[in-house]
Amino acid sequence: MEQCHMEERNLYLKGILLAFCLFLLNANDACGAEESLELRSKQRQDSLLVISRETKDADKKISSLSALAQLDWGTPMEPFYLKSILTVAEKADSIKAYYDALSSLGRYYCNLNHLDSLTYWSNVVDSMANVRRETPAVKFDFLKYYCRYYLVNGDYELAMNEAVMLQMLAGEKENRLGLISSNEYLGLIYLLIGRDSDAVVAFEKSLELLATYNWPEYELQIIPYLLIAYFNLQDLTRLKLTLAHSEILLHKIETTGMIEEKNYPFQSKQYLLYAHYLNLYVAEKNLPKAREMVNLIPSCLDDKIRPDVTSVCYLAMSRYYSFIRDYPEALREIDKALAVDYSPEPLKLKVDILKASGKKEEALKLYAELLSLVEQTNVKAFTRQLNQLRMLHDLNDKKMQEQKLLYQKQQLSEKQVQLTASVILSCVLLVLLYILFHYFNRTRRLKNDLQLEQEVLIDTSKSLRIAKEQAEESNRLKTSFIANISHEIRTPLNAIVGFADLLQDADETDRNEYLKIIKDNTDMLLGLVSDVLDLSRLEADSFSIKLEDCDLTECCQSAQERVRHRVQPGVKLTFTASEDHFILKTDGLRLQQLLNNLLSNAVKFTEHGEVNLNCYIDRENRHVVFSVTDTGCGIPSDRQKDIFNRFVKVNEFIPGAGLGLPICCTIAARLCGTLTIDPAYDQGARFVFVHPFGE
Repeated sequence: MEQCHMEERNLYLKGILLAFCLFLLNANDACGAEESLELRSKQRQDSLLVISRETKDADKKISSLSALAQLDWGTPMEPFYLKSILTVAEKADSIKAYYDALSSLGRYYCNLNHLDSLTYWSNVVDSMANVRRETPAVKFDFLKYYCRYYLVNGDYELAMNEAVMLQMLAGEKENRLGLISSNEYLGLIYLLIGRDSDAVVAFEKSLELLATYNWPEYELQIIPYLLIAYFNLQDLTRLKLTLAHSEILLHKIETTGMIEEKNYPFQSKQYLLYAHYLNLYVAEKNLPKAREMVNLIPSCLDDKIRPDVTSVCYLAMSRYYSFIRDYPEALREIDKALAVDYSPEPLKLKVDILKASGKKEEALKLYAELLSLVEQTNVKAFTRQLNQLRMLHDLNDKKMQEQKLLYQKQQLSEKQVQLTASVILSCVLLVLLYILFHYFNRTRRLKNDLQLEQEVLIDTSKSLRIAKEQAEESNRLKTSFIANISHEIRTPLNAIVGFADLLQDADETDRNEYLKIIKDNTDMLLGLVSDVLDLSRLEADSFSIKLEDCDLTECCQSAQERVRHRVQPGVKLTFTASEDHFILKTDGLRLQQLLNNLLSNAVKFTEHGEVNLNCYIDRENRHVVFSVTDTGCGIPSDRQKDIFNRFVKVNEFIPGAGLGLPICCTIAARLCGTLTIDPAYDQGARFVFVHPFGE
C-alpha cells in the first residue's frame, strides 16, 4: 500500500499543477473574466473602440481600453490594449491603472512561458517602484509569476528562491495575500521534492490565512495538494476531514450560482473529489464504499474534462480494479491514464499490475522502459542543476571583479586627493615665497604681483575642476556603458537559455520555432558584441581603411538583402540609383556596414509604408550621395542633434544598444564623408551620407 501511495504522488502533482496554473490565470482577475463574459457582444466592442479613439478624458479612455483587454483575454490583442493603457496612464499620472496594466502584462507573458518578456516588464515595475519609493501590489504579482514560470518548467530551485523572496517581502510589508501565495508555492515545491510533512505545514498555513476571505474557489485549489500530502503520510483521519470540507465548499459553489457566473469547472472538481475518495477507500480496504465511488465516475470521461482530472480518475480506477484483482480492467484503465500522462508513476503501477496478473515478461520489458525514462529525467535534472551552479559561479566571479574594480577606483581617488593636496600646498608655498621675495625687493610692484598670483590660482583651480569633471564624466560613461550593455546582453541570453531548455521536451513543430527564436536572439547578441567591438576599434584607430574599386549597385543591393528578412509585413524595401554599376574607390566592407546599420534602423521602426535606399552620383561636386528614407515613427526635432551620440535611443522599449549610428558616424569620418539627418523630411526619417570621389 505504501508503494501505491508513492506512485500516486507525482501523478497528482503533475495533474493538479496544471489546474493550479489555470486557477492562477483567473484568480487575480476573476472580476475581469466575469465582465468579459458579459461584454462579448459585437455592439459593445464597437462602442468601446469608438470611446477609446474619440474621448479625451483619460479615465474614460483607460476604462474603455481595460474593457477591450478583457474582451480579448489571452489573445494577441490583449497586450496591445494593455500597452495603450500604460501610455495613457503615464501621461495622466494614473499610477493605479499603470500598475494594473503591468500586472496583466506579466500574467499574459507568464501564461505564454516567455521569460524574456516577463523579465522586461518586471524591470519596468522595479524602475517605477524605485522612482516612487514604494512597494506596490504588482511587485508581489511578478514574484508569483516568476515562481509559477519556474514551477511549470521544472526549475524547483529557482522557484524556491522566488517563493522565499515573496514570503519575506509579504511579511515585511504585511501583505496577507502575498503570504497566502508564498505558503501555497512553498507547499507545492515541498510536495514535488518529497518533503510531505513540510508541505502539510505550508498548505495548512495558507488555508489558515485564507480563512478570513470568502473564497471557496481558492480553497478548492489548495486542498487537492493537501490531500496528496495526507495520503502520502497515511494520515487518513485528516484526509477524511479535508474531503468532507471539500464537499461543503462544492455545495456552496453550487448553491450560490457561481458555476454559471464564473464558468466554474464544477463537474471536474466533483470527479476529482470522487477519485480522492476512491483512493481513500481502497487504502482502507472498504470495498462497498469504493464501489459507490466507482459508480459515480464515468468509465469514459467527457472531452470537456481537463486531462489532469481524467488522468487522476483513470489512475484511481486502475488502483481499484487491481485491488479487486480484476487485472484486465485494471490494465485498460491504466492505459487510459498513460494516454493522457505518460510518466513514471502510471508506468510503475502498470508494472505492478502485470506482475500480479502473471505477465512477468511484459512487466520486465515495461520496467526496462520505466528505468530508461527515469534515467532520462534524472539526467535532465542533473544537467539543469549543473547549469544553475555554473551560472552562480559566473555571478560570483562577476561580483569579485566588480569589488576589485571598486577597490582600484578608491585607491585612484585617494591618490588624486593626495596629488591635489600636494599641488595646492606647493602652490601656496610658492606664492608665499614669491610674495616675501617681492616684498623686500619690489615693494612698488606688490599690487600687480598679487593680482598676477591671484590669476594664477584661479587658472590652477579651473584646471583642477576641469580635470575632476572629465574624470567624473569618464566614470559616468563607463558606468552607463556597463549598464546598457548588461541590459541588452541579458535579454537575448535569457531567451537563448530559456528556449534551449525547452528544446528537449518540445515536439518537432515547437522545436523548429524554438530554434528560430534561439537563432534570432543569437544573431541579436552577436550583432551587439560586433557593434561594441567595431566601435572600440574605430575609436582606438586599431583598423585601417582599404580603398579598392567597389561597384556601388552591388554594394547597395547586398546591404539591402542583409536586412530584408527583418522587414515587417506590409513594408516595401526598395533601391533606386541614378546610374547603374558606378565604380567608386572606397572600403566596400565599411561602406556596406554603414548602409546596413542605416537600413536596419529604418526597417526596425517602420511598420507600414516603404524603406528606400537611394544612390545619387553628383559628378559636378565629385561625390556620391546615399540616402535611406523610411515612413516610420521618425525622430523628434529636439532629439535629432543627440541621435548620433552613443546609447541614445528614441524609443527605450525597442531592442538595441544605441551604437549603430555612432559607428556609422565614425565610418563616415574615416571615409572623409559626412552623415546627417534630413530635418526637412517629416514623413519618417531620412539619413544622408555624402562620400567624396577621392583621388
